[in-house]
This record gives sequence, C-alpha cells and structure tokens, in this order.
Amino acid sequence: MNDPNSLNIEGTVSKDPIFRLTRKNDSVCTFSIAVNRFYKDKQKNNQKETSFFEVETWDDEAKKCKELAHVGRRCRIRGEIRQDRWKTTHGNEPRQKVVIVAEFVEFRPEKKLEEGERDEQN
Repeated sequence: MNDPNSLNIEGTVSKDPIFRLTRKNDSVCTFSIAVNRFYKDKQKNNQKETSFFEVETWDDEAKKCKELAHVGRRCRIRGEIRQDRWKTTHGNEPRQKVVIVAEFVEFRPEKKLEEGERDEQN
C-alpha cells in the first residue's frame, strides 16, 4: 500500500528549465523554484527564509514548462516528492536529494512593469 504523497507549493522559478528527451523519447523538463517563508523570531523581528527545490515534469507538462518557465516567473505546483539516492563514483559516498515530481504546473500571469518598477511578489 502506498502512503499518501502529495503536495501543493507556490514559488518563483529560480533556474531556467533544462529540457531533454529520454532514450524512450519521453519529454522531461527540470527547473528550480524558490519558496519564501516569513516568520517572527523570538525578539518579534520579521524574518524571511528561502528554500530551493528542484522540480521535474514529464510529457505534456514538460513541454509546457520548457516554454513558460523562466527565472522570476511565479508558479503553483501540484505533485509529489521523491527522494533520489546514489553513491559517488569516487569514494562511494552516499548522496541524496529530494525532488518535486509535478503532475501539474500553473504559471501566474506575467505583469508588464514600467521602467524603474519592481515586482514586489518575489
């Protein structure tokens, strides 16, 4: 029996997409997002913490992300998390990373900024 593994996350694309085809001709696209967390510390000062996550998309979602994902673009992702594990070729040391495997990615509309304006969403 599979344990539930689903997430919804919103962030900002922090690394432009890398698109490729697998040996079986499946489309895969990866990019990174930055997710901000705001909180107050013990002294009641506002703090901001940013986490970065790698996102992996497949097939039609991969093709869409290839076209629409670029640094600074806001997006919402529905998917699941997967832990990749491997050993280094030199030293045989264990490594791991957590990847978001996206079922669906929704890109927020882009705002046309006037010269000198800043996008305050990021």
